[in-house]
Amino acid sequence: MSRRPARTGRAARPATLRGQLRRATGREGNPLCRASDRARSRLVAWFVLALAASVVAGLALTALAWRDGLNTADEQAHHRHRVAATTAAQAGDAADTPAGSGVEGSDSVLVEAAWTYPSAGQVTGWVAVPPGTAAGSRVEIWVDDAGQASPGPRSGTDIALSALVTGLLTSSALATAAGASCAVRSRVLDRRALAAWEPAWEQVEPRWSGRTPGRPGGTDA
Repeated sequence: MSRRPARTGRAARPATLRGQLRRATGREGNPLCRASDRARSRLVAWFVLALAASVVAGLALTALAWRDGLNTADEQAHHRHRVAATTAAQAGDAADTPAGSGVEGSDSVLVEAAWTYPSAGQVTGWVAVPPGTAAGSRVEIWVDDAGQASPGPRSGTDIALSALVTGLLTSSALATAAGASCAVRSRVLDRRALAAWEPAWEQVEPRWSGRTPGRPGGTDA
């Protein structure tokens, strides 16, 4: 007597993606494969495509962020200029840096300094220098078109890292959303498959056991 298959609610899962695709398109010859099994294979194929799409989207956004970052840095470089500033006081320790200065946690501290710029004349302001810098020291700083101290143009490394993070976050977010969607859909398919297992077995069992339909325990002549 043939042994009844375990009540798993699904046919054996194909071991390869090619097998999944054959099942998803209805080309698998397994008599136990049901519509729910084909739907599950289509879900696997959709998830693989979604992962591939998330990688492509991440690469595209990385390239876009890289290009935009370079364009922004190039535009910014036209309005940033290097000048020599002279510190007016001894630089303290990093712990003395005031909150909100923008250099907390870095290796620099703020000290008052003076510099000249053609369009602004003599300018004074706060600049970032290494702790302990002596008064009267000359330091190179970036200024804008008005002669005010400003951050310098972004470096290529900074732009590349920022673009890479943007791409990775995008790919991760899309892949996570696809995975969550597939997990929910898979649970729904499992519940439906288990609920339909008994009716489906009533149709398959005669072919599985060799019993003539309508004759319990009988076999074909």
